[in-house]
Amino acid sequence: MPTVIDSLILEIGLDPKKFTTGQKEALEAFGKTKEGARKAAGDIEDSGNRAADAFRSIRTQVLALGAAFLGARAIKDFVGDVGRTDNAAGRLARTLDIGVGVLSAWRGAAVLVGGTAAGIEGSMKALVGQFQTFALTGESSVIPYFRALNIQIADTAGRMRPVNDIMLDLADSFSKLDPARAAAFGKALGFDDGTINLLIQGRAAVTALLDKQKELGVITKEDAEAGAALVASWGAQEQAATALGRYLVTGLTPALVGVLDWTTKLISTFNQWLHSNDTWVDRLDRLSGGALSAVLGKPRPRAPGATATPGEKAPGSSAEVEAYIRDSARRHGIDPDVAVAVAKSEGLNGYVGDRGSSFGPFQLHYGNVAGGGMAVSGLGDTFTRQTGLDARDPATTKQQIDFAMEQAARGGWGPWHGWHGSPTAGIGAGAAASSAAIGQSTSTSSSETKIDQLIVNSASSDATGIAADIKEAVGRSSRAQQSNNGQN
Repeated sequence: MPTVIDSLILEIGLDPKKFTTGQKEALEAFGKTKEGARKAAGDIEDSGNRAADAFRSIRTQVLALGAAFLGARAIKDFVGDVGRTDNAAGRLARTLDIGVGVLSAWRGAAVLVGGTAAGIEGSMKALVGQFQTFALTGESSVIPYFRALNIQIADTAGRMRPVNDIMLDLADSFSKLDPARAAAFGKALGFDDGTINLLIQGRAAVTALLDKQKELGVITKEDAEAGAALVASWGAQEQAATALGRYLVTGLTPALVGVLDWTTKLISTFNQWLHSNDTWVDRLDRLSGGALSAVLGKPRPRAPGATATPGEKAPGSSAEVEAYIRDSARRHGIDPDVAVAVAKSEGLNGYVGDRGSSFGPFQLHYGNVAGGGMAVSGLGDTFTRQTGLDARDPATTKQQIDFAMEQAARGGWGPWHGWHGSPTAGIGAGAAASSAAIGQSTSTSSSETKIDQLIVNSASSDATGIAADIKEAVGRSSRAQQSNNGQN
């Protein structure tokens, strides 16, 4: 009876049918897998190729578009250059009485030996110019050199020989000379270095170079005519475009001028605003319609020249104004008590006086405002002239006080007619003594006033007005010269 192991050996070792069947199925499965992998790889490769082709197509189209733009410009520039060159060559050939093809060949030959087309053209023009000078005057500086070289420049009829023939004769002669001597002859004839180097090579070499140029291609008569037509057409187009532009500019000029004038006025106004004597706070307050002053709790500043109303006081309390007067007086070497006393006799308690012609704590007076004896100019005019400010604007009160202190420190209190004390009270060395005398007055039975000089500036033209101005000037001078007796 067989054992389990014997059965296993027999089934696996001796009967390979089942193994062979499994192997076959595995190989078939692997083959299918390999085929699937190959197909998948093929699909991926095809997709990659298609993507690469798409990118290459896009790149080609972009490059083609760029090339089209660049090519169009290059063609335009090339056509323009050729047209201008051919046209210029045709015109010069007519001037030199030479075929345009011959001139073109000489231009190319000069370039091949290191010269320039412009150089050979200049040499030929110099040659023709010298002959024309000889024909007109019978004299030319180059004739002796042609004789020395034994070259005829004119034919038997007295006409100039073809430039081409003369140039070849010169090449023949130059090649037989020492190069330095040939160069000296060339310079004397007006030739450039490139032309001289070309001619030194001799007739045979120059002829070969000219023939080579004809093989490569030279400018023909038709080319020159086409170039002239193209240049003329482009010139006409430019002129038409210029005329159109001029027409448009002319039509738009009134509107443009209006805009420019408006912007100029705007800039000028803004410039004046920036350079005005107001502070930035004042400017912003005016722009806000006084809202800024209301927020800050300050009186609204007025523009320079704004007139205060009768009875109006300087900005701030009387104590604040008096305090500033005292401070300014000390800074100017004036007794503060005297300065305040003068201000009280003037406008400390009322901003506007003298029938609307004097303003501020020290009543700075403006002429030609009130009339009737008030026409003469005063310290208000001086204040405005020196500072650019207007005493009619209460916002300038501090500047007025400093100005009054400067005036008093230099010339005394004479200009202030409301002050009946000494014109030098409280000023300089006599400040202490004068301050003690404030408020005191003595009466005398007589007084004497001496006027050394009386200046009357009258704006009136009639006798009544002049008399009134004289009266005002006499009164002002009399008060300025009063003694220390307290006389009113």
